[in-house]
Amino acid sequence: MINEKNSQTGEDMDNLLIFFLGKWALIKGSCIYEQGLPPVDGQYQITYKTKGLLFEMVWLDNAGERHEFIFKIRPDGLAIPFMGGDLADSLSTVIVSERELNTIAYKNEIKVMEVRRNLSNSLNQMTISQTVFVSEKDNPTNWSSYSKVIVH
Repeated sequence: MINEKNSQTGEDMDNLLIFFLGKWALIKGSCIYEQGLPPVDGQYQITYKTKGLLFEMVWLDNAGERHEFIFKIRPDGLAIPFMGGDLADSLSTVIVSERELNTIAYKNEIKVMEVRRNLSNSLNQMTISQTVFVSEKDNPTNWSSYSKVIVH
């Protein structure tokens, strides 16, 4: 896999990532949104691809329209260019611990959004919070929870 040490903790990145990898299904009714409407269904997949992580998100909105968002990044905390239009021009992802994996979006080197992925004690549930930094006083956060899809 990555075969590198986490620059913050010194731990082997492969050991820190192992519990995040796989397919996750949205737990319906788990969403609490301060901005926009929550999805009615969704999946989240994190896979290892050539020294990086591939994030694939697919969801259905309230109108039944399908959306998807995909990006690949190394979890080393370094910002890389990102084609986010008016919203973001770079992203960074960092492994905080074996139970927390975060991504930050920047626009002109200013943090505009942070996504925190936290695993439960059982490692079978992932709660994701997405905070948008609109202004000093307005930072809406959306929360959703996913359960790990076990493939036999």
